[in-house]
Amino acid sequence: MPIAVVSARECPVLGDVNFSVRRYALRALLASCIAAAAFALQAPMWMTAASLGLSGCYFASALIVVLNRNVVRGICVPFIRVLHGIVTEADSIMQSVYLFPYTLFQRYHNAPKKEGRPILLVNGYFSFGSSWDVFRKRLSQQAGIGPIYTMNVGSFRSIQTYAHQVRQRLSTIEALTNRTDIILIGHSKGGLVCTDYVTSYRERYIPALITIGSPLQGTFLARIAPGLDAAEMRSGSKFISNLFRRSLPIGTKRLHVGSKADLIVPLDSALVSSDLPNVEHCQIDDLGHLALIFSAQVADRVGRFIMAIP
Repeated sequence: MPIAVVSARECPVLGDVNFSVRRYALRALLASCIAAAAFALQAPMWMTAASLGLSGCYFASALIVVLNRNVVRGICVPFIRVLHGIVTEADSIMQSVYLFPYTLFQRYHNAPKKEGRPILLVNGYFSFGSSWDVFRKRLSQQAGIGPIYTMNVGSFRSIQTYAHQVRQRLSTIEALTNRTDIILIGHSKGGLVCTDYVTSYRERYIPALITIGSPLQGTFLARIAPGLDAAEMRSGSKFISNLFRRSLPIGTKRLHVGSKADLIVPLDSALVSSDLPNVEHCQIDDLGHLALIFSAQVADRVGRFIMAIP
């Protein structure tokens, strides 16, 4: 059965509210005010310079968003789209750092009691469960979705080790919800972890497997990253080759999301071809790697996919 490819038009990000001109402009204005206050109060010059630099970065970000959304709409200008991807990536990294303290508390990773099919979000390499915060809130706002759980998947150990941790986490979620039909969503390495779990442990029915910016065919940048998991994510690695020789359980639907502006995981790796049924692709034009899970539009697209599952 051919893959159902969802066009970029059905996965829009040009108007993504999480990366809006207004937000960047307000941040630039705030940074400018801080710089002015620091100068007026004769604070150390580095504070004024840092605030002005931050203000300049945000103004530049706002300009790039304007160009991406208005000037190049419908026109193929890869340079502007890549710049937009870099801007969204930098913003997402800053938000991820801000959210980091939440991930230290186990209570944060659990979900309030809610009737519905449980969802587990699995983070990627050198990332944390709190990185899902924006995505998780946006997804939970959609009626009929959730409860949504997260976990902290570490880095540097083998992907099989983390797949076993996912197995343990699923057992905990089963005990909390009395449901075994849990949906798995993985970002970056987390998508490989989820795929390894689904193809290795066939102990429960997984109705859907969703990968977001995952190196399904590996990534060149993994060659310069430390850790056994990084080695396994290299293009042509033994792990990658073996992983996709194993078939997914019949009935498990798949959605793969990738971006042309992702400088870490190429689009052709995130949207790997497959001859299996029940596979959809969502191609994004202008988001960075981490920005994919900070995007309101990506969360909405994933929500629509989940809602269509019987």
